[in-house]
Amino acid sequence: MLGFWDRRLQSAKQPKGLPGSNRTPGTLSAPPVDNQPNSIKLPAQTIGGTGYPALMRYLDDSTYQQWLKTARVLEQDGHGLKVLALADGSIVKLFRIKRLLTSQRLYPQAKRFARNAEKLQALGISCPSVIATWKLKTPPRNLVHYHPLPGETLRDLRKRNPEQWHALLPALGAFIAKLHDRGVYFRSLHLGNIVMTPEGTLGLIDIADMRFNRRRLSHNKRSRNLQHLLRYTEDWAETTCQELAEAYCNASANPKHITLFRCHP
Repeated sequence: MLGFWDRRLQSAKQPKGLPGSNRTPGTLSAPPVDNQPNSIKLPAQTIGGTGYPALMRYLDDSTYQQWLKTARVLEQDGHGLKVLALADGSIVKLFRIKRLLTSQRLYPQAKRFARNAEKLQALGISCPSVIATWKLKTPPRNLVHYHPLPGETLRDLRKRNPEQWHALLPALGAFIAKLHDRGVYFRSLHLGNIVMTPEGTLGLIDIADMRFNRRRLSHNKRSRNLQHLLRYTEDWAETTCQELAEAYCNASANPKHITLFRCHP
């Protein structure tokens, strides 16, 4: 006859199931079949609710050929087409995949363009409105399809109306300071990529090469970005550069930022 402690030891050696279950410790069982959905079809992912796919799809060749029949070539080089204006007024920009192993395959420039457009719009900065992004098999390209930002580039405005361009310098300095204060580092910053819209506001185009920082740009980043803008000496006279510098400093409320500008005589 087993004593009290013998019965306790024998009971402890036997694994016990969990309450309300015949499962032994250390095992996992699937939930009841009746509680499992047969299949879940997720909606296509979109970028920021804008409606265009987050995952790039292949554009069928028939659609691309149809575009080419009616499109106007805006830009091309020795490697082929770069920018097309479609019959409906929208724009298709083609990015060449330069190497087999490249970051463009992991994060295509067309997708960067779309992401940057979304972020700029969230900051209240005018830019193109993206319709869709695509991949093309032949030739190997990634494409972004968008509505262009209406208006005139400042480079064209400077040539067409020097007086209006001169009057615009305070607004331009404040606009660039706004970008920097909001952490936007636009590598392609020059007058050909800044647009005066019909509403009289400034916006950006050709926005694939851009970074967004959580904080204001540092002094060094501001300096590099501004020197990129000012290196196009044909765009700047010494007087206009100085006026731009003063407007930038006033907008950023930091007189020390005057040292960011090295104006060319």
